[in-house]
Amino acid sequence: MEELNLIIADNISSLRQAAGMTQAELGEQLNYSDKLISKWERGEAAPNAYTLKALSEVFGVPVDALFTDHRGGGELSYSLQKTERKKFSNRTLVAGISVCGMWLLAMLIYVILGATVKSLPEIFVYALPAAFVLILVLNSVWNRGKHNFIIIGVLLVSIAMTVYVALLSYRIWQIFLLLIPAELIVFLCAMLKKH
Repeated sequence: MEELNLIIADNISSLRQAAGMTQAELGEQLNYSDKLISKWERGEAAPNAYTLKALSEVFGVPVDALFTDHRGGGELSYSLQKTERKKFSNRTLVAGISVCGMWLLAMLIYVILGATVKSLPEIFVYALPAAFVLILVLNSVWNRGKHNFIIIGVLLVSIAMTVYVALLSYRIWQIFLLLIPAELIVFLCAMLKKH
């Protein structure tokens, strides 16, 4: 029984590290403490059947892969990498579809306004911040905010461009000067999160 606990411990630890997760992040997904995850990874305790099923779903491997000794082969990490690539691919497609939908809406508004009132090519500039907000939301949900500071930085630039285009007749180029402290704040916030 102790040997099985050590195999499960090694597999949980390997899968967690391959997924780039901390013990606290794994515990959060399973609604357990990081101390219990640590006990599992040291082989001092073993997860129950329900938790093993949940672990298999988190890591994208079959339940029996958690019981199998993989120290000599790479099958366990291969399965995880394949699952991660599939998740990334699907998420990229959903993000692409969402952004294209946003631009389709902008194009529809442009066509309707062009047919009724007047043509407003600025509508595409106005759609930029909306597209970046959508990407920010998707990134926050899927990647737990990883690299959000980059998206926020680009969002700030798109907002400045939108304000500049909206006030083009006033020729207020100084709006771009506001980007310097704004981008610096985003950068410092990103550094704060790392520490």
